[in-house]
Amino acid sequence: FILNKKVLVIEPGFEKFKGHLLKDMSEMENVDIYIASGGHEQINYGWTEQYCVDRFSFDYAKNNLLEVVKLYQDTKGINFDGVLTYVDTSVHFVNDLQHKLDLPVISMFNDKSIRNKGIARKRFLDAGIEEPKFKVINRKHKVENRTEELPDFPVIMKPTEMMMSLGIR
Repeated sequence: FILNKKVLVIEPGFEKFKGHLLKDMSEMENVDIYIASGGHEQINYGWTEQYCVDRFSFDYAKNNLLEVVKLYQDTKGINFDGVLTYVDTSVHFVNDLQHKLDLPVISMFNDKSIRNKGIARKRFLDAGIEEPKFKVINRKHKVENRTEELPDFPVIMKPTEMMMSLGIR
């Protein structure tokens, strides 16, 4: 008798882009999928219903993911064997949850360094890994007034967190 592994997917993403991942995972033997969403009313996650045992929501603004997951587990009498996400912007929330639930983690670091380019680059440098020259500039200061602090051109400016390829100059 083999018990199914209970896997919690935080933010399944849009069906068009992530549907095949959830479908393939649902076809794995001995895996039960649960879905948690951060209360995005504008995104319809109804498409996940066919692939999961159950769904529930939490609120990013209230920072209550851990609380909601623990309450859900207690109410259902289950424990999740793993937590993952298909959405890039949820990675550090999921990593934090994995640490707190003592589950396999995305990163041994439990902070924003896995999503913050400035912190990550500094950690690489501290570990002796070569990095292109970079400078983190605080958004409170105008870049035009700080050109003397920038490295030789060309210069690529990119937000340090969350924006993927948006905001590159």
